[in-house]
Amino acid sequence: MPDYLEMIKEQNDNVLNDLHKRMDDDAGLLKLSDYVMKDTRGRLVPDIVNVTLDRPRLIAEHIIAALGKAKQQVVVESEDKKVDTAYIESFQKAMFAMADARLRRQGQWQLNPYADEQLSIRGRAVRRILVREENGVLIPDIVPWDARYVTYEMGEEGLAWGAYQGKRLKAAIESEAWAIEKKFVLNKKDAIVTDVWDTEGNYVYVDKEVVWEEKHLWDFCPVVVEVVSLGSMLADEDALQYGGESVFFLIRKAIPELQRLISIMQTLNLLTLKAPIQEATKEGMQAGEYADRMRMGASTPVQIGGGITRIDFGDVKRAAQMALSIIEKAMQEGGLTSVDLGNLQFELSAIALIQIGESRFQVLEPRWNAKGWLNQQTAEMFTRQVIQIGHSVEIGTLGHKRTFEVGKLEGEYETRYSYVPVDPALDVARYTTAAAAREWLDDESILEKIIRDEDPAGTIKRRYYDMAEKISPTVLRTRVIRSLIERAEDGDEHASYEAEVMALEVGMSIEQIKQGNVPQLPAGNGKNQEGLMQLFQSGGRPSSAKRAAQLQGQPREETEE
Repeated sequence: MPDYLEMIKEQNDNVLNDLHKRMDDDAGLLKLSDYVMKDTRGRLVPDIVNVTLDRPRLIAEHIIAALGKAKQQVVVESEDKKVDTAYIESFQKAMFAMADARLRRQGQWQLNPYADEQLSIRGRAVRRILVREENGVLIPDIVPWDARYVTYEMGEEGLAWGAYQGKRLKAAIESEAWAIEKKFVLNKKDAIVTDVWDTEGNYVYVDKEVVWEEKHLWDFCPVVVEVVSLGSMLADEDALQYGGESVFFLIRKAIPELQRLISIMQTLNLLTLKAPIQEATKEGMQAGEYADRMRMGASTPVQIGGGITRIDFGDVKRAAQMALSIIEKAMQEGGLTSVDLGNLQFELSAIALIQIGESRFQVLEPRWNAKGWLNQQTAEMFTRQVIQIGHSVEIGTLGHKRTFEVGKLEGEYETRYSYVPVDPALDVARYTTAAAAREWLDDESILEKIIRDEDPAGTIKRRYYDMAEKISPTVLRTRVIRSLIERAEDGDEHASYEAEVMALEVGMSIEQIKQGNVPQLPAGNGKNQEGLMQLFQSGGRPSSAKRAAQLQGQPREETEE
């Protein structure tokens, strides 16, 4: 077994140090750590009204909420007609639901919400995935790791190893499955635990001692990592520090300057209220430190007819106001606008809303993509683990469990997880623009270029399906009857009676409707009923001679050639 502790220390000290500092600074912005003004030498500036703004937390919370609010779409695609893609989609959804239910019972964060914050603040997300059976019960042990405390190394075919390291309390350590099995007892209140997984096994360190070592059944490391594709991709030595950026990456330097400026302005306001003064006395000016003489409310004696001149704060305030407008503009461009925060005091046009929405999605889309790839990797990994179990498994949450056959999960297919933003104002703006473009563009182009539909051809097909019942009264009646039949099968006696009545109205039996037989149109609707039935039965159009005979009321046999 490699010396993973030494490998982790080497990476943390020599490779990840700057990245970890950036993550810690971003976490401080998220947590609204108290701002304290310092001078150019890093020393605390005394007697300052330090102001901590909630702007960074506000920006982060809105972006995290937007990530979670987007509608998730799961698509399984395969060229192999034998692969039941709908079956595989249902399996994956059931596995994620079961894993989330397990995390809730343990009092932990669910997978997607945790990933939203990680991708927003850390710029990357990590999960450890173990699917196993215990006493015939499937355990979807999928645990999100905080990327700040994860060290890993990539191999040629994926992750070579991954480790999660952090301080844990005695009770938490002794409650782990490996600790219970080994009857492990910690003789102090806490310790650093390092959980390492590679392509062969699992190794647990408590402080510097290996307390657990076990081989696993897979030929891959059961850890997935996904990094947001924002930041630097250069090959510079410090590129890692600026790769996989957080939501603060465009305003990280502006936020402290904004807080410094607001602190200066508040200090000036207070100085205006309680300014330093000078008092003319016979004794004259006494010696003293500058900070003592200039502190708020200080009184400095001066010689009559001499003394010092009071500072005029007016110019400083005007300069502060100019700087504030510049920094505010930078914050708007790199963070969220008033439209995003929902506090705009006037209405915008459809075009303006679309432009603002597209600009916001440039920040959100890389994180949506990373979230999709993270879930795709997770699904692929737990599917491989379930297949290795080798027999049917029961998956799902309480009241929604279903048995899945592992044989149907095999084959060549690809899973895509994508996210569609939910923004009513932007939707209305796009629908307004689409209505104006209908005179010039076809439906598929409007759906693809203006509405930004993920599947325009599929939407058009569904639209035609909905139109069928509007065009044909018989189609509408048939669909209503089928709905009543479904309610009747669920035990609704009134629905059964009503289905029979409506079936008689279209001249069909319940069994015919279930089998999908084409119904005859009801009499008196003004259409050529016989001609319609011939069209369905013969599969072609009647000859000119047949049509002439029908119009003249002559027997068909006499006019046929």
